[in-house]
Amino acid sequence: MVLTLITDKAFPTRTGTPTQRDTTQDLCFLKNIADARWSNVAVDLGSDHFIMAVHFPTVSRKNKSYTWVDWDLLRKTRTERPPSNTPTSLETWTAELKADVNKATKTISTDLPT
Repeated sequence: MVLTLITDKAFPTRTGTPTQRDTTQDLCFLKNIADARWSNVAVDLGSDHFIMAVHFPTVSRKNKSYTWVDWDLLRKTRTERPPSNTPTSLETWTAELKADVNKATKTISTDLPT
């Protein structure tokens, strides 16, 4: 396991007492993150430790596409189709079914984790 220490020892992360020196004992290690930047915010919020910040670029997620069929709409569309008095061919029936399915189908794109 290869870890990279990015804490800058020139900027102490803990304030020492009058008999102690300031130290950098709060360390930040990273693994497999390029272009990371460490900074000491210099805010202690009443503690003897400073707040540290780590900044690194993130990769945007690819949009994912999903196909969603509204089954209620498909049933309604199939029910409302006028019945044929003559038997239809398999090709005609298949074409009508495909058209009804396409009418009830939507494509949804999202970049949210799923």
